[in-house]
Amino acid sequence: MLVSYANEGTLPPIDDITPPIISEVNRDMQTVQEYQSPLVWAIVADRDTAVSLVLLSYSTDNGLTWINVTMSRNDKITFQSHIPGFAAGTKVMYSVTAYDYVNNRAFENNAGEYYIYSVVPEFQLFLFLPLLLLPAALIAVFVHRARAKKEGMFKISARAKPL
Repeated sequence: MLVSYANEGTLPPIDDITPPIISEVNRDMQTVQEYQSPLVWAIVADRDTAVSLVLLSYSTDNGLTWINVTMSRNDKITFQSHIPGFAAGTKVMYSVTAYDYVNNRAFENNAGEYYIYSVVPEFQLFLFLPLLLLPAALIAVFVHRARAKKEGMFKISARAKPL
């Protein structure tokens, strides 16, 4: 039996029953804000043939449905892809699947726990502006009171009658 590969000609049969190895699944941002698109990468290698396809699968409905995105090869063993941005409060689960040229499959899902993050709201400056202005307002009040007290003392001592 001959195995045919697109654009690579025809190769003799390969006795490969070992799937690729997926390691070091990472993403570029630990905290993902709303509508940010985190980059996910993984180290994927195959001992006998070569890695033919790496998929990033993600779900936003607790695993009921999954979207597959082909990861692009960044270098010989590093594959990467983005997960699209979502609204704040969205829980995103993801995993990585890899195939070699004889269709051996490897699946990495963080030991059954999946890789998970929750999208957080974008930092809203207007929500924190009152908190930032509060110390300045308090300082202004204390300075104003100190000046008023000082001016009041001078007025009293200026009106005082000599002994």
